[in-house]
Amino acid sequence: MHDWQDDKCISILKNIVMAMDPERSRILIDDFVVPDKKVDWLTACLDLCMWLFFSGVERTMPQWQELFDAAGLEVVRVHCTTVSRSKVIELRKRLEA
Repeated sequence: MHDWQDDKCISILKNIVMAMDPERSRILIDDFVVPDKKVDWLTACLDLCMWLFFSGVERTMPQWQELFDAAGLEVVRVHCTTVSRSKVIELRKRLEA
């Protein structure tokens, strides 16, 4: 998703959400979640490269959350690993109240 601008990400996610079952379907996004403060130099460089070459962005968790809210998704869990800088964000279709 980091290769895409916010509006494109929302459009992609909304199209997937239409086909999802809220109880059984999940989306897994394997991508960077940038810290809010004290970002390391490599992550900052990658963010600049995404912006310069693709008009994309590396996102903080609040930025990811804005995309998910706009697409009708909710975070189930964020899976972390010690062998990668990326995280796996597990999402489901937002349950309507």
